[in-house]
Amino acid sequence: MKKLMLLFLFSGLLFADSMENADFLLSEQLNYCKDPTVKTTVKILRRVGSLILMDHDSEGTAPAPTLAEKESGFQLFTRNCLNPINYNSVPKKSESRDTAEMFASLGQFESIQIGMIPLTDLKGVKAAVSDFSGPAGSIPASAFDVRWVRYLAGGGNVHQTYLMSPEIMESFTSVDLKSGITYQFWVTVKVPETAKGGTYNGSVMFAVANSKPAEIKVKLEVIPVTLEKGVGYFGFWYGNEDPAVMRREINDLKDYGLTTGTGIHMPTVYKNGAITVDPDGVYVKFAKAVLESGWKIMEVNISSFGGIPEVQKLGLFSPEFNRLAKDWVEKVKKVYDDNKLGTCMINVYDEPREKSMCRPGINISYEDTIQYLKIIKSVPGVKAVVTCAGANKLLDPEMIPLLDRDQPHLTKGFKDHIALAKSLGKELITYNNGYSSLAWGFCPWKAGASGNLQWVLPAYSKDRNIYSPIKKNSEYPGEPNTSAAYATEKGMTPGVKLVYIREGIDDYRYITSLEKKMTELSGNAAAANDVSAAKRVVEEVRNRVPDYPASGIQTGYEAGETAVVKNPAELLKSLRYKIAKQLENLSKY
Repeated sequence: MKKLMLLFLFSGLLFADSMENADFLLSEQLNYCKDPTVKTTVKILRRVGSLILMDHDSEGTAPAPTLAEKESGFQLFTRNCLNPINYNSVPKKSESRDTAEMFASLGQFESIQIGMIPLTDLKGVKAAVSDFSGPAGSIPASAFDVRWVRYLAGGGNVHQTYLMSPEIMESFTSVDLKSGITYQFWVTVKVPETAKGGTYNGSVMFAVANSKPAEIKVKLEVIPVTLEKGVGYFGFWYGNEDPAVMRREINDLKDYGLTTGTGIHMPTVYKNGAITVDPDGVYVKFAKAVLESGWKIMEVNISSFGGIPEVQKLGLFSPEFNRLAKDWVEKVKKVYDDNKLGTCMINVYDEPREKSMCRPGINISYEDTIQYLKIIKSVPGVKAVVTCAGANKLLDPEMIPLLDRDQPHLTKGFKDHIALAKSLGKELITYNNGYSSLAWGFCPWKAGASGNLQWVLPAYSKDRNIYSPIKKNSEYPGEPNTSAAYATEKGMTPGVKLVYIREGIDDYRYITSLEKKMTELSGNAAAANDVSAAKRVVEEVRNRVPDYPASGIQTGYEAGETAVVKNPAELLKSLRYKIAKQLENLSKY
């Protein structure tokens, strides 16, 4: 009993220390707020129990520091970049404390994640990457980028509970770190297009003034293949009305595999019974900036018309409403044709939940969706898209034939909906499946989708203080924790989630590149055995990854088992490596 009481006491002390660190990180975050009222408001909310900081699950205690770690003043460890390092994380037995391995193809970005636990408060922590060298040549240190990760309080659900989570990946010259808190550093390489295949060795050095430096030794394997670029439709509902700023941001976001831009409604004016579309050319400027930056442009939202209060007063789907709706569709198409913006696609959001958010003009039932689709399809040359929040077995057979593109959630509830759309030859793009690599990579590929879209980049909004944990708008829950990238004073600053997204898109690029190569070699007798080997790997991937991103990964499928993998991130890494080696093998033909 005495031992048990001591255990409870020790656990309580650990929890108290952990929560003290969470409070410190929250205070540090608030120091960056430009709004002077935010800090005071948070203090009041904390005092009355309306802003509750929750703790991450404990990972145990850190191992005792070695003599070398004591001399440097900190402990280091590496972790798969898909597994987060939180402020209370400690190195696991399977995680190296001095080495890391990575592989990447030509022109690809790839990252390793390094955790640091200061043994005392550290001032002016610096990091430097060496040149990498190997039998095939060298890769300069300039090909690498090192960032540290700032924690932000996010969540803010109905219970007002928040988590301090790793969010903003900031560039730095030096940084001060507090003892007892585990920090993240990310090292990202862009493999030169001209690099030779093979193994390269180098290191990441961390140093603090008046202390002994410490390093992580890194082995990089370069796979001498080039993945397809600009593959699929991957993007956010995002836009910036300043074309110059948007071009710059798109150029940054392209490095993370994003290919598609959308987000600005088609400006529409209703006056004296007539509709005018994009009178000031705002949409055209947006669309051209997207296209000229090398992105694809997505569809126009039907609510640009349906959301006009004067139009709503005519009565939804009354004869006059329908006449104006068709006129609007025709004028939108003319804007596309006159400005050479490509195929005109109009999206109908089938999201009944939008009604509770007071979003006028967005339909609130399947029946509305079908009526809108019939109006869109009455205009030749215009393609119809639906973004669905829920499947409807009774009305799907009537709605889906009207579509050119289907954008459903990738969940079990959409299984029959997706199967029907695919059987009818409809293009499929999955929607709003979260920030995991599976949601952007293997799962859309397995579903036969052309990509994945997500709502939204909230931290890009002009009126948003990304360092404030207080929600301002229920339309963007979890601010700022839901954002994948942030508009800071330094410009577009990536969030950790953006790396997860890039990893998923790269999975998609790897496996679709392999499938393309297999198709090219299908008639090559000399390559037949190697193509068969590649097919077996593709089937292994298809069997090992789940149908839906939220399903987790099952293993032991060969024996009919369903045991959950303890470290699915490592499984995904191993599957990608198998794909990469098959692609390298087929590239010799």
